[in-house]
Amino acid sequence: MAKLTLVGLPIGNAQDITKRGFELLQKQKSFLVEDTRNFKSLLGHYGLPLSDYRLESFHDHNKEFISKIIQRLNRGEDIYICSDAGSPVLSDPAFPLVREAIDNQHEIDSIPGVSSPIVALELSGLPPHPFTFWGFLPRKDQAKLSWFNELSYRQTHICFESPVRMKNTIDLFFDSKKEGEEVNVVVVRELTKLYQESVRFNLSEWKSLCDEMTFRGEMILLLYKEGSSDQKLSHDHDKLLDSANLYLNKQTPRNLSKLLATILGGKPNEYYQRLTNSRE
Repeated sequence: MAKLTLVGLPIGNAQDITKRGFELLQKQKSFLVEDTRNFKSLLGHYGLPLSDYRLESFHDHNKEFISKIIQRLNRGEDIYICSDAGSPVLSDPAFPLVREAIDNQHEIDSIPGVSSPIVALELSGLPPHPFTFWGFLPRKDQAKLSWFNELSYRQTHICFESPVRMKNTIDLFFDSKKEGEEVNVVVVRELTKLYQESVRFNLSEWKSLCDEMTFRGEMILLLYKEGSSDQKLSHDHDKLLDSANLYLNKQTPRNLSKLLATILGGKPNEYYQRLTNSRE
């Protein structure tokens, strides 16, 4: 049985590397990395000779590439996959590979490093329990609005957003905020770097702040919706009524799955598969 090891590297400052991570860089000479340029820069920072290392790019989710890595594990080769910055599973494309390795009964190990969503949560001052990390926001405006309107209350939501889209994204959320709804917002950028910055505000204050903000570098958006139990109940009732009307208008397994997901929780596709499988 071979081992797949996930290696967390610094998210902004080379000094953030852990002792275990640095020792591995000195000992192991073959890595899968998301961005070879960033990895070479890290090696150069610590005076580790680039010629000693074999680096392969891993930034693709395609099954063929993952299959080749699994074949190497099956032959008994240990694989080390490094994040570009932070956690290989949270921020980078390692999750499909991890699942495939587990399915093939290979051992999974982790040498953790600094994780940007957790650092952002610590800096935000927003409640840490519970929180949800969403990865990158959708690119299209309508998808973003749907995401924002469906966010649960009294939970911190963390997501990545491009600096070129951040202002427009918060504009969309400002325009769609419900009357009486309080939304606390934190924008964090350039984590652990020289120009690290955290801007905290209520969404209602956005228009007076946006022109003063800097939209450059890697950015993370955090949201916390303040809402009464009555607001949350009304929100859930609206969703339930919409799903019920959808099913009454067209009684298909797909629409029934959406109604069940609204009532019971979970994903509509899971109910759809169970419903259709039971009819075969």
